[in-house]
Amino acid sequence: MSILVISTYPPNPCGIGQYASQQVAALRQEGRQVDVLSTNDGDTEFNEDLKGGFRILKLLKYLWAYQSVYIHYTPFFYFKTDDGFRVDRIITSLCFLVIMTLSPRRISFIVHETEYQVDKKIRGLIRNFIDGFSFRLARKIILHTNRERQAFADFYRMDPASERLEVWPQEKYYRRRCCDTREDARHKLGIEPDILNFLCLGFIQPHKNFDMAIEAFRDVKHPSIRLNIVGSVRIKWDVIHQHAIRLHELADRDPRCEIYEHFIDNETFDRWIVAADYIILPYNIIWSSAVAGRARLFNRPMLVSDAGGLPEQMTPGSHLFRTREHLTKLIHDISENHIHDFRNTSPQKYMLQPDS
Repeated sequence: MSILVISTYPPNPCGIGQYASQQVAALRQEGRQVDVLSTNDGDTEFNEDLKGGFRILKLLKYLWAYQSVYIHYTPFFYFKTDDGFRVDRIITSLCFLVIMTLSPRRISFIVHETEYQVDKKIRGLIRNFIDGFSFRLARKIILHTNRERQAFADFYRMDPASERLEVWPQEKYYRRRCCDTREDARHKLGIEPDILNFLCLGFIQPHKNFDMAIEAFRDVKHPSIRLNIVGSVRIKWDVIHQHAIRLHELADRDPRCEIYEHFIDNETFDRWIVAADYIILPYNIIWSSAVAGRARLFNRPMLVSDAGGLPEQMTPGSHLFRTREHLTKLIHDISENHIHDFRNTSPQKYMLQPDS
C-alpha cells in the first residue's frame, strides 16, 4: 500500500514533526511504501506551504497517487488564525471539504490538537459545520486519549463510539533514543547524583504554565531538590518571548531552579527524562502531551494537571493536581518522604520506576 504522510518534519524543530518522523520510520520498517509531504521545508520527498486561503488545494496534485493518506492535524498548520483572517479561515475550511469530497475514505487525520469552543458568531458556526462535514468523510480520526475522542465528538457532533474515531497512545511509534543509566545521564547533564530532580520539558509557551511550576517549587523550602526547565521558544510571537523572560525572572529568585533555554536534540531530550525523578506537566490547555508519551517510555512518574487527556497518560506513581497549592503540597510531600526510600512501596506512593 502506498502511503502519504503530511506534516511538519525534521530537521525543523517541532514536536509533531518528530512524531510524524517516527510514524514514517515504523511504517517503512513494516515494508510500507511511504512518502512525506512537509509543510515546513523538511527533509522529505515533497514540500508545500499549505497554510491559509486556497493553499490546501495543492494536495490535489498528490492525493490521486496514494491509497492511504495521513494528515497530522493542528489548525496552526493549515489555517491563518489571526482575527484579521476570518474570511480566509472559512475559505480554507471549504477547500478542505472539497479535498475530502474528492478523496472519500482515503484520508485519515491524526489530531494532535484542535479547537475547544465553538465561536457562537455566525462565522464560527458556519466554520464548525463545514469542518464537521470534512471530518465525517475521513477514513479515520485518530486521537491519543479517550477524553480527546469524547471532546472531539462533542465539538463536531459526531458519535464517540464510531469505529472511525480511534485512540492511539501518544507513544505508539516512539522508540527510546537514549540508553544511559540515571547516573550516566546526570553526569552528562551536570546534575548532582543525590538530589531530587523535578523537570519541565518542551517548547516554551504560556499555556504550558511552567511559571506555575516555578512558583509552586519556590514555596517548598527543602534544600536538596532541584527544578530544571528545559526548552526553547519555537513560535516567534512577542507574547511567548515575554513569557520566556518572565520564566527567567522567576527562576533567578531561587538558586535551586535553573532554565536551559535552547533547542535540544532527540537523544538529549530523552536523557533529561532519564535523569529526572519527576516530570511536571502543569499545562492549563492541552489535548495530549508528547512529553508524557516519552516519559511513559521510561516509566517516569509525573505530576500532571487535570487538563485535556493528561490523566490518561499518567504512569504508576504519578499524581494529578488541579491548583498551584495542590502542586506545592505534592512537591513538599515528595521532598519530605524522599522518593528513593519508597522504591518498593505501592505504585500509588512515591515510587521510582526502573529504567527498563
